[in-house]
Amino acid sequence: MSVKHLSSFFSPHSIALIGASPRPGSVGAMVLKNLLAAEPDGPVWPVNPRYDHIGPYPCYRDVASLPLVPELGVIAVPAPAVPGVIAELGEKGTRAALVITAGFHKDEGDYGEELMATARKYGVRIMGPNCIGLIVPEKRVNASFSHITPNDGDLVFLSQSGALVTGVVDWATSHGLGFRAVVSLGDMLDVDVNALLDYFAGDIRTRAILMYLESIKDARSFMSAARVAAR
Repeated sequence: MSVKHLSSFFSPHSIALIGASPRPGSVGAMVLKNLLAAEPDGPVWPVNPRYDHIGPYPCYRDVASLPLVPELGVIAVPAPAVPGVIAELGEKGTRAALVITAGFHKDEGDYGEELMATARKYGVRIMGPNCIGLIVPEKRVNASFSHITPNDGDLVFLSQSGALVTGVVDWATSHGLGFRAVVSLGDMLDVDVNALLDYFAGDIRTRAILMYLESIKDARSFMSAARVAAR
């Protein structure tokens, strides 16, 4: 499986949150709060045409208005708007997008088909959609619903269950365990578990990979990636 541009998910120098919001309880508010609380090394840019500021932070009207190219785009807008956001990110030069929004499939006529067609056109890798996000403790990146950023460590956790992600992070933090990365896989329209196994198999800081999978779409590719990672 291709690992092209996957490093932008796990060591982004800048992050744009499209769909950021000040509204308590909204997805855009929760993810923005967690991103800022983790204090990443690079800038976090809120994007929403409804606001000039969210708290003390400037909020940009659209991706084109951002001062620089965001290495990672985190998307929390309604499903019909996501393909357009992918196009904006692609035109800006972003090559990695974490789509938290739910409501996509690969069926003909579904927004998922348009999403993937747009992503392929601009060369943007998609993680998700329909996921609770991504955490990379070493880089102080918490682009997720989890209010806890766990300790840094050498264990990768890949999960198709969002509830299990938050539960495992809570438990691990209370027991002093750390993570290289925590990934909520979502619908895996593009970046799937096989690609992530290939990526972390080549990562010198990863000692072990823990997975919770509810289904395996391509058993042959999965077994091949798992064998390489196990070596």
